[in-house]
Amino acid sequence: IVLIGWFTFGQQIVEKYSEEYKVACSKVAKERERFVRELNKFKIIKAYPSAGNFVLCEVLRPYTAKRLTTELWLQSKCLIKDCSWKKGFKKGEFVRLAVKSENDNNLLLSALSRLS
Repeated sequence: IVLIGWFTFGQQIVEKYSEEYKVACSKVAKERERFVRELNKFKIIKAYPSAGNFVLCEVLRPYTAKRLTTELWLQSKCLIKDCSWKKGFKKGEFVRLAVKSENDNNLLLSALSRLS
């Protein structure tokens, strides 16, 4: 009986906020597309298309994932995820960048431009 109550409650929440959820997803998708386009203007990284709220980027020479992660933090207090230690990334240097607000993404883009 309790499970049915929670299911009904969850269904009501989904119905109540479905339009807001669709709008939020659309905003994230638009910002993600812009973010990837802007990231690919830099010669030190290659951003891959994404359907999530993050972007996988290959780090290009002369940088390594560790060096890029460290320099972005030390110089701009921008925190990105170094994926170089993960299985499956043995033939390259990769980082993961979160898709955030346009303002936050612009701060990261600005920090990357100072390193390029």
